[in-house]
Amino acid sequence: MNGRNYKVVVLDSYAGKPCKKYLDTFSNVTFYSYEPHELRGVKVHGHGGWVASLICQQVPEDKNISVYFVRIFNDKGGFGLDDEGMARAMQYVKGVKPDYICCSWGMADGDNALQELTQRLMFDDNWIALWSDSIGHADVFWAAGNDDNNDADPDIDAPQKYMVYDTNQHIVGADRFNGVPCVFSGDGEGVDVMYPGEDTYSLDADSGKWVKWSGTSAAAPSAIGDIIANGVGHGVSVKRYWELTASRATRYLGMTERHNKAGWGSMNYSFENNILRTKRWPTLLSKISSSMKSAVKSW
Repeated sequence: MNGRNYKVVVLDSYAGKPCKKYLDTFSNVTFYSYEPHELRGVKVHGHGGWVASLICQQVPEDKNISVYFVRIFNDKGGFGLDDEGMARAMQYVKGVKPDYICCSWGMADGDNALQELTQRLMFDDNWIALWSDSIGHADVFWAAGNDDNNDADPDIDAPQKYMVYDTNQHIVGADRFNGVPCVFSGDGEGVDVMYPGEDTYSLDADSGKWVKWSGTSAAAPSAIGDIIANGVGHGVSVKRYWELTASRATRYLGMTERHNKAGWGSMNYSFENNILRTKRWPTLLSKISSSMKSAVKSW
């Protein structure tokens, strides 16, 4: 492998040991796993591996990635770390010195585990200090959360908007491949941009097969993959990239102005362009029309 190595921490469910078929798909990726303490009843694969695939599948082979899974959830989405376990997890993250951190979870309605973790990171002074010390200069990408937004309930906003605003903290909502925000996606003040989140394919780490899920869990890792694939950098550079690129994509989609609750708008075209270059997603490639391919390649 040649070129720079990007370090990405995925705070999620445990990925276990991905099968050979999965590893062979990403010859430019090295996987590591860390488990702060035993979480019972957890499979050896799941959400975390699926999320990591979304990051990796956009990145060309001349860019190398080290993915560090840090398990803080079980595969059913339950948060299981006490203060000691979280301290161990954050100490590990600090030692990695990551470029990017993926927090592909939000404060979904009715999910007490996610609410507990998100609220503690927002309002618990000890955890805030631990978090700030551990992430260093990394850019952190948050999923906006699956809050089941609809026109009758327009005031549900991304919960992370209450966190301290920082140029290195990014909140990513989900949209469909036609650029329309998904009804389930958190939105509103604080959301920076929208990436694909409906019927999104990624590799299952256990079987090596492509599987389809929907949720803002797909949007945040897709953003990281796009940033690495295009060598965008960090902080203000990321915000500026979205300001320029998402608004351009929005015009391609026939929208004349920025969506008032979707940040800079849709990043679908950049995402699809990355997939076209790597050719790692046959299902998506077959869905992209010839006219869309022409528009993407004309960038």
